[in-house]
Amino acid sequence: MDPKPARWGTVPSLLFNRRWWWSTLLVLLAMPVMTRLGFWQLERGTQRRARNEHVSQQLAADPLPLAGLDLSVDAQQLLFRAVTVRGEYDHTQQVILRGQKFRGQPGVNLITPLVLPAADRAVLVNRGWILYDSATPAKLAQFDEPGPQLVRGRIRLSQLGAAKAAPQSAQLDWYRLDITALQAQMSYNLLPVYVQQQPDENGV
Repeated sequence: MDPKPARWGTVPSLLFNRRWWWSTLLVLLAMPVMTRLGFWQLERGTQRRARNEHVSQQLAADPLPLAGLDLSVDAQQLLFRAVTVRGEYDHTQQVILRGQKFRGQPGVNLITPLVLPAADRAVLVNRGWILYDSATPAKLAQFDEPGPQLVRGRIRLSQLGAAKAAPQSAQLDWYRLDITALQAQMSYNLLPVYVQQQPDENGV
């Protein structure tokens, strides 16, 4: 004799009996969360693609004079923009950024304020990498570039760190290029971004 087909009413009873009740409840509760996570992942993917496309456009664009850019807008929109800027370096106020490596060798990056034609303003320029042994006040002078300069590079954003009290005196050594913190020891009004100078194969 053929078995009788299951009645429709037996399906809910199987799902919601004591054995399966908690599992079913957890699945039902998890469904909205998983749906949100799916949409979140899609949104993140869209944002990532848009960001990558924006960076690619900035890297491919022709350089613009920094003086012609509106830095009051969202600086994120200017990240990696190729720029040129004219001014004179003030080597008396330069600092070094420690913890940098180049081809496996320890060293520092040399950060120098470039004084703009409006003499009360300056932009920090990351001039590149030098050997760790050269990062002493007595040896830094060999990297000085006196007189008017035309700097080519890309816009970079301030490297924010944990909030700390401003140093009591000017310090040479830094571990982040935090423009707000550096402003406390500069005699110029710093622009809210810095310029990463086009690299030389051997550093500065």
